[in-house]
Amino acid sequence: MGNADYWLATGTANTAKEPVSSAQLEVRTWSLSKLNGEDLDFIGQFKPIITLPFSDDGLVCFHGSPTSFDEQIWPTTPEEEFFRMVGGYGNSVLCGGHVHLQYTRRLKDSFFFNPGSVGFSWNHAQTGDELVADNWAEYAIVTSNGKSSNLEFRKVPFDAKEWIRVTVDSGKPHADRVSREYSTRT
Repeated sequence: MGNADYWLATGTANTAKEPVSSAQLEVRTWSLSKLNGEDLDFIGQFKPIITLPFSDDGLVCFHGSPTSFDEQIWPTTPEEEFFRMVGGYGNSVLCGGHVHLQYTRRLKDSFFFNPGSVGFSWNHAQTGDELVADNWAEYAIVTSNGKSSNLEFRKVPFDAKEWIRVTVDSGKPHADRVSREYSTRT
């Protein structure tokens, strides 16, 4: 379960980090109009942590950190804070997201990685009011033969013009934002 999933399903957001805007409320209302009860039940079944068999200690997957989908783990998060957030999972391979950035960090006998973002990748060094989105999806493939693990980051391009067209044609409120975010990449 991620913060956007939780916000969509419950209408509750972490307003301590940023207040909910009228645009976000409009998009949530529109999104809910496209879903039925089964769809919402499906989203409600999302788990905050998923542990998969992998190597000796497993692959632990979560959105922000193992304790909160709102926590942000950055490559620059201080070591003490990083280990506080991932405590108790130090020998497992950890996979977390939330910050839309591909990177890896070392654990004692394992590693943490963020696969990036399939839905919205962007250059975090940007300045200014408007983000420029990347016209690719990011993900990672992690494998293990029981003795060693391999992590491969991937980027797959997509047609940004088509993404803009589909979004605008959908009737989604504030679709012009998508047009602006991807317009310099088309």
